[in-house]
Formats: sequence, C-alpha cells, structure tokens
Amino acid sequence: VKQKTRWTLGAHSFAATEVCMWGKYNKNQWQGPIKATLAPRFRTWSENLYRGILADDKRYDKVPLVEGHYQDAYLLAERAFSESAPTIPGPEDCSAALVQQVLSAQTPRDVLGVPE
Repeated sequence: VKQKTRWTLGAHSFAATEVCMWGKYNKNQWQGPIKATLAPRFRTWSENLYRGILADDKRYDKVPLVEGHYQDAYLLAERAFSESAPTIPGPEDCSAALVQQVLSAQTPRDVLGVPE
C-alpha cells in the first residue's frame, strides 16, 4: 500500500488504498482492526472486482452463509466461447463505454457501475 499500488482488471483500475488494511494472523490469532470494521473494505473490494469483469453477462450475488459474516459476495460471469482471450478495451473504448453507462443508467448505482 505504501508504494501506491494500483490493480487493473479489464478496463477498470483501483488503488490498493481503497481496499487494503493492516493486520495479520499470528499463531491463529488476528492482530489488526476488529474484523467487523473491515466489511466496507470487503464490499469495496468485491465491487471493484465486479467492475473489472469483461463478460457478456455478469452478476453480483450476496449469499450470507454465516450470520453477521461480511464476506458474502459471489461474482459470476459468462461469455460466449472464444478460442482467444477477450480484448482489453483501450482508453478511447473505455471513455465511450463510460458515456454509454452514464446515459443508460436508471439509478445512481448504475451510473457508478456497482451492484445493488
């Protein structure tokens, strides 16, 4: 995080500082912030991953398996079969896609490209 790390997934890029937090396990004991306070960072992490998915169809599901546990995001995507990897859009394609996303948005979350 100190090195101003950025991750790029597809046409989406985000800073490590948005999602990283200090802390570690030592002898099976968590040393760091209270785990419950990490929920907003996990949500930001999963939303950034969702934005980076290059697929014809994608979904963000929240499936709580354990009550009160915040790691409940499941990202699913599907695209048509191709023998080659998808092309990563260039900056000009990203701008056009962003304009289209904003113009076709029906909710503020649609404008941002994040799940409900």
